[in-house]
Amino acid sequence: MTAASRHRLLLILALIALAVMALANRAAASPQILGIVASNGQPTPLVCNHGRGCRARFSAFCLQQDRPAPSQGTAYRLADGQALILIATYPDGRVERQPIGDLVQFQSRFGFTSVDVMLPASIGHTLATATLALEVGPAATLLPVEAADDPDPQTAGEIAAATGPLRTAAARLFDQPGPAADAARLTTEAINALPPVHSESRLGLVRLWANTIAAGKAAGASEEGIAQADAMWQSCELAVSSRTRLSMRECLELRHTELMARTNRQFWDETGGS
Repeated sequence: MTAASRHRLLLILALIALAVMALANRAAASPQILGIVASNGQPTPLVCNHGRGCRARFSAFCLQQDRPAPSQGTAYRLADGQALILIATYPDGRVERQPIGDLVQFQSRFGFTSVDVMLPASIGHTLATATLALEVGPAATLLPVEAADDPDPQTAGEIAAATGPLRTAAARLFDQPGPAADAARLTTEAINALPPVHSESRLGLVRLWANTIAAGKAAGASEEGIAQADAMWQSCELAVSSRTRLSMRECLELRHTELMARTNRQFWDETGGS
Protein backbone atom coordinates (compact mmCIF):
# COMPACT_ATOMS: atom_id res chain seq x y z
CA MET A 1 0.00 0.00 0.00
CA THR A 2 1.38 3.40 -1.00
CA ALA A 3 1.65 6.34 1.40
CA ALA A 4 -1.17 8.09 -0.44
CA SER A 5 -3.39 5.02 -0.16
CA ARG A 6 -2.68 4.70 3.56
CA HIS A 7 -3.46 8.37 4.03
CA ARG A 8 -6.75 8.03 2.17
CA LEU A 9 -7.67 4.92 4.19
CA LEU A 10 -7.03 6.75 7.46
CA LEU A 11 -9.23 9.64 6.36
CA ILE A 12 -12.03 7.28 5.35
CA LEU A 13 -11.82 5.46 8.69
CA ALA A 14 -12.01 8.78 10.51
CA LEU A 15 -15.16 9.70 8.59
CA ILE A 16 -16.71 6.32 9.41
CA ALA A 17 -15.88 6.77 13.10
CA LEU A 18 -17.57 10.16 13.14
CA ALA A 19 -20.66 8.75 11.44
CA VAL A 20 -20.91 5.85 13.89
CA MET A 21 -20.54 8.23 16.83
CA ALA A 22 -23.33 10.41 15.49
CA LEU A 23 -25.71 7.50 14.94
CA ALA A 24 -25.02 6.06 18.37
CA ASN A 25 -25.94 9.32 20.06
CA ARG A 26 -29.17 10.14 18.21
CA ALA A 27 -31.42 8.51 20.79
CA ALA A 28 -29.23 9.37 23.77
CA ALA A 29 -29.93 11.76 26.61
CA SER A 30 -28.96 15.43 26.59
CA PRO A 31 -25.54 15.75 24.90
CA GLN A 32 -22.44 17.48 26.20
CA ILE A 33 -22.25 21.14 27.07
CA LEU A 34 -19.65 22.68 24.75
CA GLY A 35 -17.16 25.51 24.91
CA ILE A 36 -16.32 27.65 21.87
CA VAL A 37 -12.72 28.63 21.22
CA ALA A 38 -12.46 32.39 21.84
CA SER A 39 -11.61 34.67 18.91
CA ASN A 40 -8.71 36.21 20.82
CA GLY A 41 -8.47 39.21 18.51
CA GLN A 42 -9.26 37.30 15.31
CA PRO A 43 -12.98 37.75 14.43
CA THR A 44 -14.48 35.21 12.04
CA PRO A 45 -15.87 36.60 8.75
CA LEU A 46 -19.41 35.52 7.96
CA VAL A 47 -20.36 33.95 4.64
CA CYS A 48 -23.69 35.45 3.59
CA ASN A 49 -26.11 34.14 0.98
CA HIS A 50 -28.81 36.62 0.07
CA GLY A 51 -32.17 35.29 1.20
CA ARG A 52 -30.66 32.44 3.22
CA GLY A 53 -28.82 34.26 6.00
CA CYS A 54 -25.18 34.18 7.07
CA ARG A 55 -23.11 31.43 8.64
CA ALA A 56 -19.68 30.51 9.96
CA ARG A 57 -17.84 27.56 11.49
CA PHE A 58 -16.25 27.71 14.96
CA SER A 59 -13.96 25.39 16.88
CA ALA A 60 -15.57 23.77 19.92
CA PHE A 61 -14.74 21.35 22.73
CA CYS A 62 -16.62 19.29 25.29
CA LEU A 63 -17.01 20.28 28.93
CA GLN A 64 -18.75 17.07 30.06
CA GLN A 65 -16.74 13.92 29.58
CA ASP A 66 -19.51 11.59 30.79
CA ARG A 67 -22.29 12.98 28.58
CA PRO A 68 -22.72 11.70 24.99
CA ALA A 69 -21.17 13.68 22.16
CA PRO A 70 -23.72 15.53 20.02
CA SER A 71 -24.82 14.09 16.71
CA GLN A 72 -24.44 16.29 13.65
CA GLY A 73 -27.02 19.07 13.60
CA THR A 74 -27.77 19.09 17.34
CA ALA A 75 -29.19 22.48 18.32
CA TYR A 76 -27.37 24.59 20.91
CA ARG A 77 -27.78 28.00 22.54
CA LEU A 78 -25.33 30.34 24.26
CA ALA A 79 -25.32 30.24 28.04
CA ASP A 80 -24.54 33.98 27.92
CA GLY A 81 -25.83 35.84 24.87
CA GLN A 82 -23.31 38.64 25.47
CA ALA A 83 -20.44 36.26 24.63
CA LEU A 84 -20.98 36.62 20.86
CA ILE A 85 -20.47 40.00 19.17
CA LEU A 86 -21.52 40.90 15.62
CA ILE A 87 -19.04 43.29 13.99
CA ALA A 88 -20.39 45.26 11.02
CA THR A 89 -17.82 47.20 8.98
CA TYR A 90 -19.28 49.67 6.47
CA PRO A 91 -17.70 50.99 3.25
CA ASP A 92 -17.17 54.42 4.84
CA GLY A 93 -15.05 52.86 7.61
CA ARG A 94 -17.68 52.87 10.34
CA VAL A 95 -17.60 49.84 12.64
CA GLU A 96 -20.57 48.76 14.75
CA ARG A 97 -20.44 46.10 17.46
CA GLN A 98 -23.46 44.50 19.08
CA PRO A 99 -24.16 41.38 21.16
CA ILE A 100 -26.08 38.92 19.03
CA GLY A 101 -25.93 35.62 20.89
CA ASP A 102 -29.67 35.48 21.52
CA LEU A 103 -30.53 35.92 17.82
CA VAL A 104 -28.41 33.20 16.22
CA GLN A 105 -28.72 29.44 15.88
CA PHE A 106 -25.97 26.96 16.70
CA GLN A 107 -25.65 23.41 15.37
CA SER A 108 -22.96 20.85 16.10
CA ARG A 109 -20.97 19.81 13.05
CA PHE A 110 -18.40 17.09 13.80
CA GLY A 111 -19.22 15.70 17.24
CA PHE A 112 -18.05 18.12 19.91
CA THR A 113 -15.19 19.56 17.84
CA SER A 114 -16.97 22.25 15.82
CA VAL A 115 -20.24 24.15 15.53
CA ASP A 116 -21.96 26.09 12.77
CA VAL A 117 -23.44 29.50 13.61
CA MET A 118 -26.37 30.77 11.54
CA LEU A 119 -27.70 34.33 11.45
CA PRO A 120 -31.27 34.89 10.23
CA ALA A 121 -31.69 36.36 6.76
CA SER A 122 -33.35 39.47 8.24
CA ILE A 123 -30.06 40.55 9.84
CA GLY A 124 -28.19 40.14 6.58
CA HIS A 125 -30.78 42.27 4.79
CA THR A 126 -30.60 45.01 7.43
CA LEU A 127 -26.81 45.18 7.21
CA ALA A 128 -26.54 44.43 3.50
CA THR A 129 -23.89 47.08 2.80
CA ALA A 130 -21.60 45.97 5.64
CA THR A 131 -18.95 43.28 5.90
CA LEU A 132 -19.94 41.05 8.81
CA ALA A 133 -17.84 39.08 11.28
CA LEU A 134 -18.40 37.37 14.62
CA GLU A 135 -16.22 37.66 17.70
CA VAL A 136 -16.41 34.98 20.39
CA GLY A 137 -15.60 36.26 23.86
CA PRO A 138 -13.68 34.37 26.54
CA ALA A 139 -15.54 31.63 28.42
CA ALA A 140 -18.23 31.29 25.73
CA THR A 141 -20.30 28.18 26.48
CA LEU A 142 -23.05 26.38 24.56
CA LEU A 143 -25.95 24.54 26.20
CA PRO A 144 -27.91 21.90 24.25
CA VAL A 145 -31.44 23.02 23.46
CA GLU A 146 -33.70 21.03 25.78
CA ALA A 147 -35.99 18.42 24.28
CA ALA A 148 -39.40 17.92 25.87
CA ASP A 149 -38.94 14.13 25.94
CA ASP A 150 -35.31 14.14 27.18
CA PRO A 151 -34.92 11.09 29.49
CA ASP A 152 -31.89 12.61 31.23
CA PRO A 153 -31.85 16.42 30.98
CA GLN A 154 -29.01 18.60 32.18
CA THR A 155 -29.29 19.40 35.89
CA ALA A 156 -28.63 22.80 37.42
CA GLY A 157 -25.53 21.37 39.09
CA GLU A 158 -24.15 20.00 35.81
CA ILE A 159 -24.69 23.31 34.05
CA ALA A 160 -23.06 25.25 36.90
CA ALA A 161 -20.00 22.97 36.88
CA ALA A 162 -19.56 23.08 33.09
CA THR A 163 -20.09 26.82 32.68
CA GLY A 164 -18.12 27.69 35.83
CA PRO A 165 -14.97 25.90 37.03
CA LEU A 166 -14.58 23.59 34.03
CA ARG A 167 -14.94 26.40 31.50
CA THR A 168 -12.49 28.50 33.50
CA ALA A 169 -9.98 25.64 33.53
CA ALA A 170 -10.39 25.17 29.76
CA ALA A 171 -9.41 28.77 29.00
CA ARG A 172 -5.68 28.02 29.10
CA LEU A 173 -5.87 25.43 26.31
CA PHE A 174 -8.75 26.81 24.24
CA ASP A 175 -8.95 30.59 24.68
CA GLN A 176 -5.50 31.96 25.42
CA PRO A 177 -2.72 32.09 22.79
CA GLY A 178 -1.12 28.68 22.40
CA PRO A 179 -0.27 26.02 19.82
CA ALA A 180 -3.60 24.16 19.78
CA ALA A 181 -5.95 27.13 20.15
CA ASP A 182 -4.11 29.21 17.55
CA ALA A 183 -3.94 26.29 15.11
CA ALA A 184 -7.67 25.73 15.60
CA ARG A 185 -8.45 29.40 14.94
CA LEU A 186 -6.33 29.46 11.78
CA THR A 187 -7.64 26.22 10.29
CA THR A 188 -11.24 27.19 11.05
CA GLU A 189 -10.75 30.53 9.30
CA ALA A 190 -9.42 28.67 6.25
CA ILE A 191 -12.30 26.18 6.37
CA ASN A 192 -14.80 29.05 6.34
CA ALA A 193 -13.09 30.59 3.30
CA LEU A 194 -12.75 27.37 1.29
CA PRO A 195 -15.42 26.06 -1.11
CA PRO A 196 -16.94 22.69 -0.15
CA VAL A 197 -15.94 20.96 -3.39
CA HIS A 198 -12.92 20.66 -5.68
CA SER A 199 -13.24 24.14 -7.21
CA GLU A 200 -10.22 25.88 -5.72
CA SER A 201 -7.22 26.78 -7.90
CA ARG A 202 -3.61 26.34 -6.84
CA LEU A 203 -3.04 30.09 -6.92
CA GLY A 204 -6.25 30.67 -4.99
CA LEU A 205 -5.15 28.25 -2.26
CA VAL A 206 -1.76 29.94 -1.93
CA ARG A 207 -3.39 33.35 -1.54
CA LEU A 208 -6.03 32.09 0.87
CA TRP A 209 -3.48 30.48 3.18
CA ALA A 210 -1.14 33.48 3.03
CA ASN A 211 -4.03 35.76 4.01
CA THR A 212 -5.01 33.40 6.82
CA ILE A 213 -1.48 33.34 8.24
CA ALA A 214 -1.22 37.13 7.96
CA ALA A 215 -4.48 37.58 9.87
CA GLY A 216 -3.25 35.18 12.55
CA LYS A 217 0.03 37.05 12.97
CA ALA A 218 -1.81 40.38 13.19
CA ALA A 219 -4.01 38.93 15.95
CA GLY A 220 -0.96 37.73 17.91
CA ALA A 221 -1.06 34.01 17.12
CA SER A 222 1.90 32.10 18.54
CA GLU A 223 4.69 30.86 16.28
CA GLU A 224 4.00 27.31 17.48
CA GLY A 225 0.31 27.61 16.59
CA ILE A 226 1.09 29.00 13.15
CA ALA A 227 3.60 26.20 12.53
CA GLN A 228 1.09 23.56 13.62
CA ALA A 229 -1.62 24.99 11.39
CA ASP A 230 0.81 25.21 8.47
CA ALA A 231 1.74 21.54 8.93
CA MET A 232 -1.96 20.64 8.76
CA TRP A 233 -2.38 22.72 5.62
CA GLN A 234 0.68 21.20 3.92
CA SER A 235 -0.54 17.70 4.80
CA CYS A 236 -3.86 18.41 3.14
CA GLU A 237 -2.19 19.91 0.08
CA LEU A 238 -0.30 16.64 -0.29
CA ALA A 239 -3.47 14.61 0.16
CA VAL A 240 -5.40 16.62 -2.43
CA SER A 241 -2.50 16.55 -4.91
CA SER A 242 -2.44 12.75 -4.50
CA ARG A 243 -5.90 12.77 -6.07
CA THR A 244 -7.87 11.60 -3.06
CA ARG A 245 -11.58 12.26 -3.34
CA LEU A 246 -11.40 14.76 -0.51
CA SER A 247 -11.41 18.47 -1.25
CA MET A 248 -9.06 20.83 0.59
CA ARG A 249 -11.90 21.88 2.87
CA GLU A 250 -12.90 18.30 3.69
CA CYS A 251 -9.31 17.37 4.49
CA LEU A 252 -8.85 20.40 6.76
CA GLU A 253 -12.12 19.55 8.53
CA LEU A 254 -10.74 16.12 9.34
CA ARG A 255 -7.40 17.50 10.49
CA HIS A 256 -9.21 20.06 12.64
CA THR A 257 -11.39 17.34 14.16
CA GLU A 258 -8.28 15.35 15.09
CA LEU A 259 -6.65 18.45 16.63
CA MET A 260 -9.66 19.32 18.78
CA ALA A 261 -10.20 15.72 19.93
CA ARG A 262 -6.53 15.39 20.88
CA THR A 263 -6.53 18.71 22.75
CA ASN A 264 -9.76 17.83 24.54
CA ARG A 265 -8.17 14.57 25.70
CA GLN A 266 -5.24 16.58 27.05
CA PHE A 267 -7.69 18.81 28.92
CA TRP A 268 -9.36 15.85 30.62
CA ASP A 269 -6.01 14.26 31.44
CA GLU A 270 -4.91 17.48 33.12
CA THR A 271 -8.14 18.01 35.04
CA GLY A 272 -8.54 14.39 36.11
CA GLY A 273 -11.74 13.79 34.15
CA SER A 274 -15.22 15.08 34.88
